[in-house]
Amino acid sequence: MNEYIIRETGSPGVVKQEIVGELVRCKDCKHSRTEELTVKSKVGFLETRIIRFCNKNEMPIAVRADMHYCAWGERKDDADE
Repeated sequence: MNEYIIRETGSPGVVKQEIVGELVRCKDCKHSRTEELTVKSKVGFLETRIIRFCNKNEMPIAVRADMHYCAWGERKDDADE
């Protein structure tokens, strides 16, 4: 199911809704990539974690990557996978 960004304009009682664009979550974006990193847990054990990064700004996405989105979001094409 696709999600859309909606702009609402008007006055109370008379609201107009207009689709501004499609909302693309990081998990579906062609700019994101995942990496497996081995980190030390709080109790000293080594854990493997999967971290999602954005190729547009080279920053790790610290929030839940399946829910996050940004202004650069572009849906992956079949050729991108």
